[in-house]
Amino acid sequence: MTLNTFVRGVGYNETTQPFIEKYVKKFGEMPEYTADTYDAITFTLGKAIEETGTIDAEKLIPHIEKAERVVVAAAKGKFDKNHDVVFGPGYATGITIQWQEGKMKGWWPNGWEGVTYKGMVPYQIPPWMKEKYKK
Repeated sequence: MTLNTFVRGVGYNETTQPFIEKYVKKFGEMPEYTADTYDAITFTLGKAIEETGTIDAEKLIPHIEKAERVVVAAAKGKFDKNHDVVFGPGYATGITIQWQEGKMKGWWPNGWEGVTYKGMVPYQIPPWMKEKYKK
């Protein structure tokens, strides 16, 4: 298992699965965690430029800091006082994935702090691990 940003069948919001399918069709593989950077820039910085009518950073920064919107396929966008993406319920979380029956499945944050995304599955202890640690 590992932490990932995207997995087929799990959606953070209404844009996630269409984004994944379009990406896979174009590139023939699952998107990496940085794959929606273009959308983040377009829908965060681009939208802020449109709304403020300026490219002056001193005017854009406070506007972006107040903004909170679904901007990308991987998260609801909001930034903290250090200009980092907010992590936690309702915002960016990532997905912990596990191979189950030959398919990549998302199992966390299923139920963590009230966060559940459509398509999540319960974690499964691998059969080899059950056998090795059986007592």
